[in-house]
Amino acid sequence: MSLHPKILALRMERQGFNKRLDRDEYHQLFRLMSPVVPMYWTMPGNPPVIQHRADFSDFHYNDKLRSRREIVKGRFQGGSVGYVFFDEIELYIALYKKNIGKITPKMDEIINLIEHEGPINVKGMKEVLGMYVKDITPILHKLQMAFIVFEDQRSVEWDRGWYVFEREFPDINLTKYTFQSALKIIIERFQKLMIWFDVKMVETVYKLPKKLIQVSIDELVQENKFQLLEIEGDTGYISIEDYNLIHHLDLNQTTNQIFCMNKNDFYVKAMEYILQKDFPKTTHEPMYYLLHQGEFIGAVYGKFRIRPDELEDVIITKDIEQMVLRKDDIIKAIGKVADYSVSPLKRFMGEKR
Repeated sequence: MSLHPKILALRMERQGFNKRLDRDEYHQLFRLMSPVVPMYWTMPGNPPVIQHRADFSDFHYNDKLRSRREIVKGRFQGGSVGYVFFDEIELYIALYKKNIGKITPKMDEIINLIEHEGPINVKGMKEVLGMYVKDITPILHKLQMAFIVFEDQRSVEWDRGWYVFEREFPDINLTKYTFQSALKIIIERFQKLMIWFDVKMVETVYKLPKKLIQVSIDELVQENKFQLLEIEGDTGYISIEDYNLIHHLDLNQTTNQIFCMNKNDFYVKAMEYILQKDFPKTTHEPMYYLLHQGEFIGAVYGKFRIRPDELEDVIITKDIEQMVLRKDDIIKAIGKVADYSVSPLKRFMGEKR
């Protein structure tokens, strides 16, 4: 038997799809998937979520975790908002800290204001400095990516305070990890979730340089932690431990449930470059992807709107006959993430509903 179905099955298990996770299990998954981002097309300030995995509302749970600063907000993958456990912030500083170089006069003004008047929100900065919000915000984001300032997003409110990072967290060691040592830790976590992966997948999720990712992978191969493995004509990597494990994996334990996946989900981001080929943008865009037993078998096409979204069509590309028979299950899965009362689904496989 091909190893591919077993890899998909183990992905489903490791990523928490086969059963709902309790809080301890969820914490472990959150760490492995960090930085965890809010859902695609959601209100600014919303907490991060990992849809379909928890046996509780992780939206409200993570909102409480960040109110206690157990998880904290930062700008990581290319400047995107994400959350990590505070006790691991040094790991992500090593990966994502951007050196500014020369501090501009405007930057200096903002840093001094936060240092002496903080915590202070953007509205307060505008009033004191006489600057426009549109000019303050990009400066704050640059300082945030340099871990010079800290944005304390404790709730969904827009009114959030800014602090000088070093003063707020004097015990944080900004040089605890080297970039390469931190990257190896992250890649090992990525492998644990993906089982088999290629360099492009890592690059897509973490938005880090491909050459440096390859250096870390090569080191892990040399350390006898990873090995090369060709799957269906594609060359990638797997841990030696998982290579031995998948030969004895029971495929019958994988859930038969269909999941409607948000575009910011970890698994979707890892497969993004493949999904873009399989489900190209047309006059409408893929809004959600349909996952069944580790494979993305279809997509919901339409358009996200500030007003009610437009759910145009459901396109199935794999196991078509079987999935058409499960039309009701698919529509139910979509209904868990899209509000049909305001965004009715117009078509299924091109046919009007």
